[in-house]
Amino acid sequence: MAIRTFPTAYKLKAIKRVERGEGVLPVARELGISRKILHDWINAWNADGPDGLTGSPGPNLAPASSGR
Repeated sequence: MAIRTFPTAYKLKAIKRVERGEGVLPVARELGISRKILHDWINAWNADGPDGLTGSPGPNLAPASSGR
């Protein structure tokens, strides 16, 4: 399965629709994404603003440096 990516402007439009009172589920269905993805975008926007929407979703899987 291919990983879909979305432009920041696309994510922001979806977030703004929810902020204006549209439900998460209807917006997510219309865009063909899961509610979780839309909630992740909203949480990233609330936490970090535009910078939160530019990175890849999910945890950082890079190995931590050992400090040695």
